Amino acid sequence: MISIVALILIPFFSYVKQIEIAKETTRAQFPGGNTEMLKFIGQNLKVPKEFQDAGISGKIVVSFRVKKEGTLDNIEILKSPGFGIDEEIIKVFKSMPKWIPAKINGVAIDSFEKIPIACLKLE
Repeated sequence: MISIVALILIPFFSYVKQIEIAKETTRAQFPGGNTEMLKFIGQNLKVPKEFQDAGISGKIVVSFRVKKEGTLDNIEILKSPGFGIDEEIIKVFKSMPKWIPAKINGVAIDSFEKIPIACLKLE
């Protein structure tokens, strides 16, 4: 008896969804903009004594995600002079009100932000 093997090709259907180029994008922002954010940080930041005593000048860079609901997470310090300021900056960012999320074509999305904060030595 002869065995016949038949190969049947099943058509592979794929649905191609047209990719729409973003017509309008907006970045995430603190309610009221950068001025209000700096005011919030200034009112809520408790500068550690070690930091004050060290008389440091420099820049702190904070990275975080703004979720599409406006909440912040993944808060990290990318650059810092140290002396306890990192923990305080993280506390302040965790206590922030909801942000206005980034949007693409009017739809809220998660986004990552990076904010530099200058530390000036006061004489």
